[in-house]
Amino acid sequence: MSDDLPPFFSPPENDPENSETNTENEPIKRPLTPAPSLQKSHQAPAPMVVVRNQKSSIAIALFAGLVVGSLVVGAMWFYQNRNTYSYKVQSNTSVLERPRDVQEVLAKIEPATVAVSVDGGINAGGSAGTGFVISSDGVTITNNHVVEGVKKSIEVTLNDGRTLSATLLGRDPLEDLAVLKVEGSGLPTAKLGSSGKVQVGDDVIAIGNALALEGGLSVTRGIVSGLDRTIDTELNFQLQGIIQTDAAINRGNSGGPLVNSRGEVIGINTAIANPSYAQNVGFAIAIDRAKPIIEDLRQGKDRKIAFLGVAAQDVNERLVKELSLKVQRGALVVEIQTNSPASKSSLALGDVIVEIAGKEINSANDMVSVIRSKKPGDKIIIKYDRRGNEKTTSVTLAERPL
Repeated sequence: MSDDLPPFFSPPENDPENSETNTENEPIKRPLTPAPSLQKSHQAPAPMVVVRNQKSSIAIALFAGLVVGSLVVGAMWFYQNRNTYSYKVQSNTSVLERPRDVQEVLAKIEPATVAVSVDGGINAGGSAGTGFVISSDGVTITNNHVVEGVKKSIEVTLNDGRTLSATLLGRDPLEDLAVLKVEGSGLPTAKLGSSGKVQVGDDVIAIGNALALEGGLSVTRGIVSGLDRTIDTELNFQLQGIIQTDAAINRGNSGGPLVNSRGEVIGINTAIANPSYAQNVGFAIAIDRAKPIIEDLRQGKDRKIAFLGVAAQDVNERLVKELSLKVQRGALVVEIQTNSPASKSSLALGDVIVEIAGKEINSANDMVSVIRSKKPGDKIIIKYDRRGNEKTTSVTLAERPL
């Protein structure tokens, strides 16, 4: 070990409150924090207001009567004019104003949504999920984990009750996407929207083969709860740029469409938070992120993922003090995989990566995002800090082992 390497460096213990550890190969799973349990407590009842003066009592009663009367008249007017009344909203928002709006959306998306059944998939007895058709000749989108490990047949059931065979065109395990080809023609199709226009609070509808229940697909309604989430899944991959929604998503919904009020697909339902710790926290892959991947997969192109071979941890105040770091941000290198591109560079444990290919790195997730945006064989320049000295190294990325 040369003199300028950090002496006796050992990776710091993970601090769940202040740090994140991430790797391109096996992202560490962050445990969900359970909501605090409700504790029984003895609380005094709120005091009631007592009116002593009779005239005041009458005045208050009259005022209350006027208020109630106004509410009744207003309710009657709204009921009589419910079909013409509408809210003024910005044109790029998604709002479901009337109950029949949901039926209008379903008329657009339901015919193109299919139940996916896999014989010999990720579970020994097979698996069930959802998909949606994007071309009349049967190109269909679903999640990779729905068809993971398929050894026998894939079948899809259309909304009209027909069951058709399907073949796998391509899949991307890291983005959890797969493209199928259904053996059919003249099939109804879903319209892809743009997740870039989605706003928190937008109304959305999720549709899918929830719990593989008999009698057709299940429909749920909610709003967009958050944007650009990064989540670690129980299947050992990390998803980025994710849409969070409170529309109920259950097992079997995987691969189904999340649509806006115009019936356009803005997300692909993929994951849920552990229901033991959270309620109505679902996640969908943003359609804008998925589009270029879908295009590659439908053409049979292999999705080759770039690989550096570094596990890193977010730099935070605790680590700065504990390790006497000279930078306040970046990705602290805590592991370098043997025979990886990083192992052939000048990077060492304890270095803090602050820039990759000209992109500023503020966290371990930033590091992963930049590497994923590259291709195997790309040559990149990495800037890093070593005990206050800024250094650079050139690395040629390899293909990520799956």
